Amino acid sequence: MGNKPNILVIDDDQDIGRMLKMLLEFKGFIVTIAENKTKAEEILQNALTDIMIMDMLLSGENGINVCTDFKSNAEVKHIPILMMSAHPDAKKICLDAG
Repeated sequence: MGNKPNILVIDDDQDIGRMLKMLLEFKGFIVTIAENKTKAEEILQNALTDIMIMDMLLSGENGINVCTDFKSNAEVKHIPILMMSAHPDAKKICLDAG
């Protein structure tokens, strides 16, 4: 099957992180979970990442700000970020973040 894409899931809810990991691994992806920006930055420095899936609302951090920070970082700005949220204005807010 060739190389499997590497996905970094950033979500402070451990149950959601584990559920996404299980579903994505079932579909053949390699998945790493980070609970916050600091952990995500460590993973991004040490592991190949093809895409990030991030919660818009992280405990103690605004996922939008985290997304904006990643998109302004030359080393990781090329990595696509898929934001997820139940927030009613999530689409516009996330698109504005890059």
